[in-house]
Formats: sequence, C-alpha cells, structure tokens
Amino acid sequence: MKRFFLFIVFSFLGVMFVLFAQNNNVHPRIEKNGVEYYEYVVRQGEGLWSISQRFGISQADLHKNNPEINTSGGLKVGQKLVIPIKKNVEDSSLKKEESGVSYLTHVVERKQTLYAISKLYDVKIDDLISCNKLQGSEIKEGQSLLIPRKTVVVRESVKESDTITFIEYEVKRKETLFSISRQYGVDINDITQYNEIRESLPKGMILKIPQKRAIEKTLVDTLAIKEKEEPLQEKKVSSSPIKVGILLPFRLSDKKTDKFLDFYKGCLLALNNAKKRGVSSEILTYDTENSKETVFEILKDEKLKEVDLIIGPAYAEIIPLVSEFAVNNQIYTVIPFSSSVDDIYKNPYLIQVNPTQKMLMDLVVSDLVKKNRSKLFVLGKVSAAEKDKGRLFAENLEKELIKNHVPYESIDIETANIDSVLELTTNVSTLFLLASEDKNKVAPYIKILSARKPKNLEIIGFEKWGIDLFLGTTLPICYSSLFMDKKTLATDAYNSQFLSQFGTPVSSDIPRYDMLGFDIMQYMLRMLLIDRENPTNGFAIPVTDCVQSEFKFVQVENGGWVNQNFYIHKNVK
Repeated sequence: MKRFFLFIVFSFLGVMFVLFAQNNNVHPRIEKNGVEYYEYVVRQGEGLWSISQRFGISQADLHKNNPEINTSGGLKVGQKLVIPIKKNVEDSSLKKEESGVSYLTHVVERKQTLYAISKLYDVKIDDLISCNKLQGSEIKEGQSLLIPRKTVVVRESVKESDTITFIEYEVKRKETLFSISRQYGVDINDITQYNEIRESLPKGMILKIPQKRAIEKTLVDTLAIKEKEEPLQEKKVSSSPIKVGILLPFRLSDKKTDKFLDFYKGCLLALNNAKKRGVSSEILTYDTENSKETVFEILKDEKLKEVDLIIGPAYAEIIPLVSEFAVNNQIYTVIPFSSSVDDIYKNPYLIQVNPTQKMLMDLVVSDLVKKNRSKLFVLGKVSAAEKDKGRLFAENLEKELIKNHVPYESIDIETANIDSVLELTTNVSTLFLLASEDKNKVAPYIKILSARKPKNLEIIGFEKWGIDLFLGTTLPICYSSLFMDKKTLATDAYNSQFLSQFGTPVSSDIPRYDMLGFDIMQYMLRMLLIDRENPTNGFAIPVTDCVQSEFKFVQVENGGWVNQNFYIHKNVK
C-alpha cells in the first residue's frame, strides 16, 4: 500500500505568541546533581509537543534530559520522563499552595460524551478517566462521574482593588453550569469555587457569580482585538514553528483528484505569504487514498500527534477516524469539503467549512425575507424531483414568508403563463423563484423573460444552472457558501503569484479549490497566532484579506464549529 508523505520545513524567523506554562506543582519532584526535576509519566495519546507545552520547555530540552527517547523509538505510554523545573516560572508575587482536590458529581446526559464533559468543566479527559477508574472513553446515560476540582489557598492577602464582587443568581428550570457560565462570561470552575455544588443544578438554587472573572474576560477579548490591529512584525519572536498536517486523497494518476492538488497548492501559497511576514511553519502532507486502511496507518505516525492543526480528510466516510484522533490528541481539525460531518455535534475539536444544505438554506431564506419584505415574492413551481434543491428551497421560503406575514404568489409555471408573472411586476419590485436547479427545465422561461426585459423583476436561481445560461440575459440572484464574486487587485495579485509559483494557469472552476486552500490556510494561521492552544478563540476577529471565501464559524452546543457565512450573488458575470 503506497502512502504519499511529504515533510516541508519553512525554516525562517517565526512570529508567534508566547505560550504560558501550566502550573505543574502536582507532579512529584526529584533531584539529580543539584538540579530539581519533575517526574512525569507519559499518558495515552501524548507526544513531545504536548508535553513541552504543558511544562513550558522546548522539545530539545526534553531530548537532552531524556536521551532514552531516541534509543527507545519514541515515547511510550507509562514511560517516566524528567522535566527540568524552570525557577522563573515558579516564582510569583502571589504565592499559592495547592491544598487538595475536591470533586463535583456529574450525571451523564443523553448522547453526551466524555469529551464534551471535559470541555464543559475544563478538565483533562485523562483526569476524568483516572478519577472515575474508566477502562476507556465510553460512558452511559445516567452514569455518575466525579469531576476533579482543585482547591487553592492564597497565603498572601490581595489588594483591595483585586477583591471579587458577586452577583446572586437564581437557577431556572433546565439550566446548566455551562449555560450560566456563558451567560456571565465566567469559567465553570470560577462558579463551582464559590458554591457548594454536588449534583446537577436544582431549580431555585441561588448561585454566587464572581464578577472579577467577567471583567478579566472582557479585557482578554479587547487585547485579542488590539493584537489583530497591530502589525505582525511587532510581535515577540518564537523559534517554535506552527505545525500543520494535511490529509487529502492525492492519487496523482487520477485526474479526479486535480481539485485536491489545487487546494494543496493554495495552502502552500498561504504558507509562503506567512513566511514573508516572518511566520515559521512546518507542513506534514499525507495521501489518504480515500482508504480507511491507509488513514488508520497514517494516524499511527507519532509526528502527526505533535501538529497544531490538521486540514482534512476530504470524504465523509474517513472523518470519524480522524475525528477520534483529533479528540484524543486535542488537535483542532478542519474539514474543508464535506458537509456531512456527524461528529460535529460531539467533537469540539472539529471545524466544518462547508455547512449542510439545510443549514445554508435556512440562513439564506431568513436573510432574503428579512431584507426584502417590501418586495413581492413569486414562487414559480416547476415539476422537479423530491430532493431537487430548488423544490426544497421553495418549500422553506414559503414557510418563512408565512411565518413573517409577507405576501407572496405561488404559480405552477408553464411557458404559456409567463405573461401573468410579468403582469404582477408592473408596479412592484418582484423576486421570482424558478424552483428547480435543473437548468434544462428553467432555460425556456429564462429565454422568454430575457426577451421581455422586465424592469422590476429579479430571478432567484441556483449555482448549478451555470453562468453560461445567463449570458446576455436577465441574470439571477443566487447564493453560495464557499465563494464570492470578488475581482480585486488582491485576486489579480494572487493569480499572478499562482502562475509564477507553479507555472500553470489558474482553474476556471467555481468555486476555485486553490483559492479555498489559500483562504483556509491563511485564516487558520492567523487563528493559531492569536491562540495556539485554542485557535477558535480568534474566530470573533474578522479576517478581510481572503481572496474567495470568508468564514463565520459558530459553535454547535457541546460540539465543534460550523461555518455559517454565505453570499447572495447578484448579476454575476
């Protein structure tokens, strides 16, 4: 079985944010030759990268102090490592001492996963498995789990200006710690620290909500926006490159995979542009061959466990394998093409670029009705298959119009009665939907309407019709999620760069996969610069230098992130 593996290192001066080391006082200490070390036991799914970030040291320091890593063929579960203690990290003006661990009790809800619970309470999956003596990650509805919560005693008094104020909040029916924490912008642990919570929240319970935390969160958000406004060249320099893994089915002999090669080229151009801004990166590229067996072997590669981000796979049947890997190794993973991502509802590490047809349709219908209430909607129903996108769109649009009390006309279209549609548009601006994405069925009506040249009528159409159908005719309104009709100096510059770099002309397809790869990679690099451990923290900050696709990611409750951006195209040429 062939596996395409390419390791490209962009070795240049890196521009990164400094990641803060976690508090590691819970690990046993030992002394060797007058030097203090933590003694750390390697856990399932951990790599050198994650351990180095946990302790705030470089991977080189790990190798230096643990030479057996090289001789034993890499890290193994249960292996003991010695971690040099960094004195400057431990010293602090505010001395703290861990005085023990207390526990909350959580009752597993229907379809809830261990990963969702770890996200909910901001605890590690391994800690949940350990303190509940679980054999794996499987849990059942109704099962009681202990949630570890650290208890910290502050020895030194804090300044009066740092005191915490509280709001008293009465719990409402079906509310959870998660929903309340989101409402007040505080962490769940900040709430549990000041309230005696043993089971799920009962209605009527009075909670003390600390306010200092909410102020701190606002400050962090403000700083993140300021960081976006500052030039990247002014950031602190880090020698640690951003690592990205790409999993796509290349199969170079198959012409059908040209779009994936185009996508990959766009990714490389984005990395090259980042290089010019001083961003250091490494990319690991794998050919998945659209084979579960191949992907299973790829996921065994220890190097892949150390990446900051994964892009891929392409097809829905491969996603569950990579999704499980992403959760176990806490790696954010971008699904660039497939709109069928079932794991998005339970895996907080998935980022879905292409929304489902239903989600996109609901968003577009709502937007059309909201922005065109003063216009007349005419639903031109064409005989179409049950799953025809046009037919489904007409049904959704009709429901939204009724819901919002917007008047409309519904007509069974035949060539003979197009005149009746034109009569309706005489004195009022009209949006006319031809409810089929089959261009052969709608072409006769487009031809007639084009010849009449109505002034007050716009046609709602679909991408699948093809632009060629409308050349020299009345052009439609259509919608899309992955491309905008954006002809600017930036796109001209991109096209020139693509031709110069690869020696081949750009694709004429819509959407262009090379541009999609460029936009996704550029977007995610910026997110990683804002917060490398959790790139989704940067989603709220707009990115305006995309050449084809912009993104608006919204989190599914207890799950991952879905792009809800879309475009309404008018008079596309």
